[in-house]
Amino acid sequence: MNQAVAHRGPDGEGQAFIRSDGLSPFALFTGKPTPMTPDLPEAREDLSVPHDVALGHRRFAIIDLSPGGHQPFVSGPLTSRDKALALSFNGEIYNYLELREELQSLGHVFATRSDAEVLLHAYRQWGEGCFEKLEGFWALALWDAQRRGLLLSRDRLGKAPLYYARQGGRFWFCSEIKGILAAAGKRAFPPRLEGVRQFIRGGLRDVGDETFFEGIRTLPRASYAWVGQNGDVVSRTFWGFPKERLRSGEIGINEAQQGLKTRLESAVRLRLRSDVPIGLELSGGLDSSALAALAASLRGPGASPMAAYTVSFPGTAWDETPFARLVAERYSGALNLRALIPDPSLVLGGLSAFQKLMDEPFHSPNMVLNQEIWRRMASLGIRVSLNGAGGDEVFAGYGSEYFGPYVRQLFSRGRAALAWGELRKYSERESNALKPWLRELWLLIPEVWKRKIRPLTPPAASDPLRMGSGKLPAASESIENRLHDYLTDLKMNYWLRSGNTSCMGVPMEVRLPLLDSEVVEWACRLPLEYLIREGWMKWVLRKVTEPMLPPEVVWRRVKMGFPFPLAEWLLQSKGALQALRTGEEAPFLDREKLFHSYDFLAARYPAYLWRCLSVLLWWETVVGERAVSLTP
Repeated sequence: MNQAVAHRGPDGEGQAFIRSDGLSPFALFTGKPTPMTPDLPEAREDLSVPHDVALGHRRFAIIDLSPGGHQPFVSGPLTSRDKALALSFNGEIYNYLELREELQSLGHVFATRSDAEVLLHAYRQWGEGCFEKLEGFWALALWDAQRRGLLLSRDRLGKAPLYYARQGGRFWFCSEIKGILAAAGKRAFPPRLEGVRQFIRGGLRDVGDETFFEGIRTLPRASYAWVGQNGDVVSRTFWGFPKERLRSGEIGINEAQQGLKTRLESAVRLRLRSDVPIGLELSGGLDSSALAALAASLRGPGASPMAAYTVSFPGTAWDETPFARLVAERYSGALNLRALIPDPSLVLGGLSAFQKLMDEPFHSPNMVLNQEIWRRMASLGIRVSLNGAGGDEVFAGYGSEYFGPYVRQLFSRGRAALAWGELRKYSERESNALKPWLRELWLLIPEVWKRKIRPLTPPAASDPLRMGSGKLPAASESIENRLHDYLTDLKMNYWLRSGNTSCMGVPMEVRLPLLDSEVVEWACRLPLEYLIREGWMKWVLRKVTEPMLPPEVVWRRVKMGFPFPLAEWLLQSKGALQALRTGEEAPFLDREKLFHSYDFLAARYPAYLWRCLSVLLWWETVVGERAVSLTP
């Protein structure tokens, strides 16, 4: 299992083998002994250790680069089961220094500078209540010898994945699916066909903590669970999104802005802690620019400039480099901007390897280029990256998803004047129309009607999917519920799981300040009219950053992200992708129909076509373990 995820941790490997019968736990490490385990031998392949619990770890060293940060981390007297603990932990506890100081005041003594040791002491002091005190991201397995139990947990938003499964009387868990498949066998868990249908038909993944494999699930976000003797996992939630928003009469605009600014500063300050070089991804959009401004302002006097990286597409309409440069020039002494030019030709050559890394189908070949940017940053010495992901879900940034439900809600609550005003000022409308605000009336039509006007799936004659078109999970019509839907099952679950697997394939630790739990809680309590106001999405974030950023960035109308010409790429790559036309029978897709309709699908339904191709690539490379050569 450790070998299967070796890419996640190039800095060390460890295992702990434990007896759960009440006798002393015996831990064994492949690395050298640590300050916590001075008497433990190094592992030898010919050494057999009686055990019925095992913890494994691959180390990517970020905090405390010494052997003190080695894992699995064992604490307590190893000659007795009393108070003995063993931990395998992936992630970062950003507030570990504050927790360490609090624990020391309570009498705890530390032997290392690692956040892993802080986590163990926090558990010893507060039990499962420790998770409420942690700020960061984590997936962990902790053996408590006194309780003779295995505890699993994930962070509040679910940034760190934790998969688990039962098979053959055994219970497996890992940060990636491939670790479980390596232990249980490639054929132990058949493909989950409903997952295939949800993905191809609706672009949905990771709904309800399910995966593309029957029997493999993820532990729910913001939860912990003691694993039962029979392998049952009954999770308990330790955090949730605020249930109600404040009204504008209960919180003023200035208070809303100051509260958000304070929380953003804290989130960035905590995520600047690192014992290795840290960089910043600066796209030129509002979210990453806000982080750049905050990071530049928070670095102390005399600090060397922070490395910032932008993606450049020279000579194209979607090149955001000019906006990134405006931000870098504003903070010329604190940011050192470097433009990275991705090579689209790398996508085809890297698809098969990337698909195997991901374990499951993914939404766009663009992800290969995203990972390539992290590889380039890593080659320049960066190990940690600040990233602006999550801003659209937290602050209502998708105009096509949030603006319509918001305006409809205003009308339904008798606030017609405000609703018409928002329509007239909508910032993402086409400004060259005769009466541009009239074009936004379609936003008042519920999504169920919109799909009839503009269907998301191709007509039956061109649809290669052999599975029915039954009801799919869908976002709520209520703006409040829709924001929650996208922060969980319908968007964020997938973004976070897939993003973690992709960046750790480099590896690169990607930190997301906009998904700091206190930032999220604050945004979820603000009145909706502070998120969407005067026709602008993410209005309160724009107002907070207005004094810190150039107006061309703050009040920018065109939203790009990391664009990718999918339809054009599919047509240009048709010859190479023909390699997927043959192979073992796929029960859910008609390959001949798919490639017969290829040009039509590429032109009219490119995202649908790609999802079909990604499923086929997954079927061949992951499920079937067959090599696929995608050459022009």
